[in-house]
Amino acid sequence: DSRPGEHIKPFNSVDAKGRLPFSFVHRFSTAGSHRVTVRIDDDVLAGDNVADYAIDVTSAIPVLLLDGEGKSSPSRFLRDALAPARDPTPGFVIRTVPVGEFVTSQLRQPLGADPNAVPQVVVVCDPDAVRPDQAKRLEDFLQEGGGVLFSVGHRPDATRLNDVLFRDGTGWLPAQLLAVVGDEKPPDTAARIVPHSLPP
Repeated sequence: DSRPGEHIKPFNSVDAKGRLPFSFVHRFSTAGSHRVTVRIDDDVLAGDNVADYAIDVTSAIPVLLLDGEGKSSPSRFLRDALAPARDPTPGFVIRTVPVGEFVTSQLRQPLGADPNAVPQVVVVCDPDAVRPDQAKRLEDFLQEGGGVLFSVGHRPDATRLNDVLFRDGTGWLPAQLLAVVGDEKPPDTAARIVPHSLPP
């Protein structure tokens, strides 16, 4: 609902198909469903001068973080990266749930005060701990349009994950796990976290 022309940044040249691209920035003050109308001046073909778009706006992207390793899990680093404690307006709202306590209803409950903040993404930090019934809930979530990000963990049981989550390409695991590669012995060449860089 910005004023006509507000924040619009036109490009300087017409492309090969005679189009003049432009961009604009607008920050919505409220969450919910919004209609955005793009209107240009009258020309010889009036039928294409107006376009309407429906946009769902949330105050932050809601993420349900399934933690299988307790307080020592590396999931805390992901949580701190997505929603830093010192950020007054983080781009993500995070709720961490032990994977053993994960139930279907948590995929339909708001993660914060905003009633629209129902999980859009589920992050699975330890898929080895996911039970078959929970894997089915995540598969249904994906089929309904949700997103799932997973990390295989320190020592994944490849056979179990392939049987339960990959299922010869019919499950939600995007690829079959085969074998661990690389050499863990030279720690100096491995990626590591600098302790003093972590928040208190």
